[in-house]
Amino acid sequence: MSIADWSRERGAEEYPNLSHDEMEDRDRHISRMRDAQMVRDTSHPEFDDMDYLTYYETNQVADNAYLPSKKNPQDMRIVTGTTREKTNTLLSTLLQYNLEPTIIPFDETDAPLYEMGEILESEVKKSREIEDWDFKRPFIYRECLVQGICFILESWFEPYMRQKVVEYDWKDGVNTDKFKLKSDKIVKLDGVCTATMIPGTKVYLEDFRQPDIRQQPGVFLVEEIPWERARELYGAWNRWKYVPKRIVHTLSDTSDEIIFRDWTLLTTRRDWVEVLKVFDKPNNVFQLYLNGVPMLPVGYPLSEVSPSGEYPIGVGMGEVIPFCAYPKGIPAKTKVDQAVADEMLKLAILKTQQSFGPPMANNTGKQFKASMLYPFSVHDNIDPTKLSPIIEPTGVTSAELEFMQYLDEVMANKTINAAYQGTTGKKMTATELLEQKKAQLAKLGQIIWGVVQLEKQMNWLRVYNIVANWTKPVNEKLDSVRNQIKKTYRTVTVQDDLDDGQEGLKVIEFNPTMAKNATSQQIKDEEKLYTAKYNKPTRLYYVDPEELRSAKLSWFITIQPTEQNTSELQRTMFVQNIRDAATIFGPQSLNFSYLKDRFAAYMKEDRNKFFVDDSKLQQSPGAQQLGPDGQPMNPAQGAQQGLQEPPMAQKPDGGSAPPKGIKNAVSKPAMKQLLSPVGMR
Repeated sequence: MSIADWSRERGAEEYPNLSHDEMEDRDRHISRMRDAQMVRDTSHPEFDDMDYLTYYETNQVADNAYLPSKKNPQDMRIVTGTTREKTNTLLSTLLQYNLEPTIIPFDETDAPLYEMGEILESEVKKSREIEDWDFKRPFIYRECLVQGICFILESWFEPYMRQKVVEYDWKDGVNTDKFKLKSDKIVKLDGVCTATMIPGTKVYLEDFRQPDIRQQPGVFLVEEIPWERARELYGAWNRWKYVPKRIVHTLSDTSDEIIFRDWTLLTTRRDWVEVLKVFDKPNNVFQLYLNGVPMLPVGYPLSEVSPSGEYPIGVGMGEVIPFCAYPKGIPAKTKVDQAVADEMLKLAILKTQQSFGPPMANNTGKQFKASMLYPFSVHDNIDPTKLSPIIEPTGVTSAELEFMQYLDEVMANKTINAAYQGTTGKKMTATELLEQKKAQLAKLGQIIWGVVQLEKQMNWLRVYNIVANWTKPVNEKLDSVRNQIKKTYRTVTVQDDLDDGQEGLKVIEFNPTMAKNATSQQIKDEEKLYTAKYNKPTRLYYVDPEELRSAKLSWFITIQPTEQNTSELQRTMFVQNIRDAATIFGPQSLNFSYLKDRFAAYMKEDRNKFFVDDSKLQQSPGAQQLGPDGQPMNPAQGAQQGLQEPPMAQKPDGGSAPPKGIKNAVSKPAMKQLLSPVGMR
């Protein structure tokens, strides 16, 4: 086959003319990827002596409550689905937690920049709203629970759209001869930070025994996408013309004529493109292969696609295994037990069927059909003494039922019990139920830890992604006064809790001029304008994007899981805790502003609508409080119950100040001060 014939067969214009260094780099990557593939996809004790692909599939089948086909005509298609219900309960538990981060940056002198951290917290929240993170969470958490591990790729995505403008007047009716496109072009849309879940089968870790992805010598991702989608993403790249539509693996390795040989890690369909991403952190190298064609120059830096310099991949973990990169998930522990339970259920149904319709011995000398045993049927010349059951029907015995219950207990001990699922069928006191749930949460500690670690990694990568990309100019315009081109930057508006605890808007504007020159009074005046415009309390922050991007900051992230949705029991316990604290420490020690926020959250009510504004409450001296019975209380009774809000202390100037024990809102330094040369050297 000639080079021209080979190129036409592949669907490419011509074969790529790679340099000697490029060929060596490509061969080295191919060798490393094949080795990682071979190690992972062989049998391991950690995979119950299965290869990873089989192990992954069996976990998926167990969680999906897969209903297998009949093995024979007498077989029954039955599955208990216990594993899936356990996973559903665990997933619901995780989704009830609020896992928003607390971000604290430190400068080169190890000084914390708290206000900067709050700004990045709001920006991370906004970026997740844009990508609809709440929609992705169930899929990601479930993958972690089922497979014991999940991989999330953090990236900056700049989508393109084919924009067509029609020059057509529908008033004239439908006339295809008059149809005409006014324009047809590819338009670049605004870039977004995005987190994408990658199936474990598409991820290759170079060191199978290293559980910390940050210590991996190399990570390889592979995916297959349609040709049209690949052309949309990479069609403008200069080597796109070399990417073949069809991979020809039959070329002779000894051919002197063929310098570049087709290669893919997986078997690729025609008109599909295998996208291989090579991440080499120790050498700060990133490479992209499309159907085996390298699209980037040798030595392209990883830091260009991952601003942190780390692997841009977050890892969620289940039950970790020392010296193994792949932890265990729920089905890995329960799929055998479920298979036994499924078989027992089949046998129980079979025995019950035999009890109601036992197999019969026919010694009448006449043909006898099963339908002849149906009720209200009449048959002539049949001697009933010559009809008898072949086996004595017994039905399901108590020992068999106990064994089935024992299997349920075994799976509950490995995962979650019936009390936590709410399926005990027994009456329990509130205290007993609460204690059982506490014990169960202790058992789930490792799973919650794994999800928290995933969220910390993803937030850490997202911070670097935002700092690297949101601080870039979004447009340029002519400044007619100075007669020069002026760069414009993005403005981010987030609905969030303000520093005084109330809900409002945060407007974060990347503006180098205002960040350096705006005064505190000017910012306050603008905040009043925003508040009037949006009818919501607003805080305005000016950030110098150039200084933020160039500042050498280290980011410290913590996550404290708190429940979002609370039960009636938890609300009752919360009220009791308030009363106990007021009785022991006195009502003056309670932060009533915070307690109102938490109480409204327990009630699932809007705090601003549920409670009267504190300033208005102080102006209503005749207002009475209600006791537990709903009747007005006198001040003494209210203090005794621990429910009376302490009065406001008088300031020397006649105003009012919060009493001791209630946190004041602290004024914070302006953004430009935090980003000054002193604050960020």
